[in-house]
Amino acid sequence: DSGAPTAHSSTSLPPAVRSPGAQPDGPPARAAVLMVDDEPALCRLSARALAEYDTTTVTSAVAALELFAAVRRYDLVLCDVMLPQLGGLELHARVRAIDPAQADRFVFITGGSLTSTIGAALQKLSQPVLLKPFSTTALVEQTRRWLGRWPIGFGAVMPLPRPSEEPPMPR
Repeated sequence: DSGAPTAHSSTSLPPAVRSPGAQPDGPPARAAVLMVDDEPALCRLSARALAEYDTTTVTSAVAALELFAAVRRYDLVLCDVMLPQLGGLELHARVRAIDPAQADRFVFITGGSLTSTIGAALQKLSQPVLLKPFSTTALVEQTRRWLGRWPIGFGAVMPLPRPSEEPPMPR
């Protein structure tokens, strides 16, 4: 698997849920969710369970970094801790270095076999953790709870400047 992003189309939220900048007659806001897990079957299952959201899945942290480098933002990032090449904690650290607000929207996923170092790092970060195995019902309920912490439409509300853009010079 290349780890390339997969977007999943799904039904929209009720019209009452809008991004802060949406026009009253515009389309309803849908939370953007990124799932980063090296198990393709879990990504597919999770995307189906989270069909009410604009869900993107990738099977590597490297692919996720490419999305963040393209100045893509997500209302929620569900990220496996143990990933090949680049782990979830390292992905989080790299995202925090370029976009601390985006890093605050991470939820870590783990199968529970943690080293003391990883366990301590997770505790220090104070990010939510979802333990595997989990049911699709639990995933949906927890996702709704986590998304309830922040306004939807994060990327539209706080767009990042593109790396090629420079701030205006003072006169």
